[in-house]
Amino acid sequence: VIHSTLAPEIRYRGIYEVGLYNARTVFDGEFPALATGKFNIPAENIAWQDAFITFGVSDLKGIRDTVNFRMNQTMFSSEPGVLTNDVVESGITFKTPIENAGAKQTFSLKLNINGSSEIRFTPVGEVTQVTMDSPWSSPSFVGNFLPESREIGANEFHAQWKVLNLNRNFPQVWVGNKCKVAESSFGVRLFLPVDDYQKTSRTVKYAILFIALTFVAFFLSEVIAKVILHPIQYALIGLALVVFYVLLLSISEHVTFNVAYAIASAGIIALV
Repeated sequence: VIHSTLAPEIRYRGIYEVGLYNARTVFDGEFPALATGKFNIPAENIAWQDAFITFGVSDLKGIRDTVNFRMNQTMFSSEPGVLTNDVVESGITFKTPIENAGAKQTFSLKLNINGSSEIRFTPVGEVTQVTMDSPWSSPSFVGNFLPESREIGANEFHAQWKVLNLNRNFPQVWVGNKCKVAESSFGVRLFLPVDDYQKTSRTVKYAILFIALTFVAFFLSEVIAKVILHPIQYALIGLALVVFYVLLLSISEHVTFNVAYAIASAGIIALV
């Protein structure tokens, strides 16, 4: 069971916005009695005292606090890196010797981590349940699994996932590196709504259409009214239409896009 609280933050890279977050996440779960018979290995050949647990984290630079792992009633401190990359490429490791493999092992872990753009979880448990809350109004759900339920408000969202081991394409127990677990990840991307610069860029894509229609309108006026326009007049009209996009960009940096569009349009119409 995973519960994550996402605290988003907007930062700027030049004129562009970047979505960052701080995620405080609690992981609770249990290991059932370990079925050693699945490996066809004699019990006396298993070194339970050398057992360890690796917790995969793709970006270790984002970890903010010391991570401790509680198994049953015992706390274990973390060590950087992975002892084997058969399952994950990077993460932290806990050396957790097992005294009674025939008993259920409960565990808990708290992780405070910073990241950017999106956060994902990989469902390696037999049943993986994830609950996420955040004061972000425009989440984009990504990965192999969509949430079972979601509530998106004007200033927040709440989402829940439930993934069974039957929903993914790797078993619960295996040996070696034959399974790629990251392909089954899922999560949330902090989607940034379209800003004024993107709106202006989209407007420019229609520039040829607007300029061509304007020239056609003046040409039809020549034909119908039998008034000859000089080529210089066409050139000045074309330059005026180009100035519209410059005005739109500059004014939209000070007022809302719709107001900037109206002002730029009125100015260019008056100029033409």
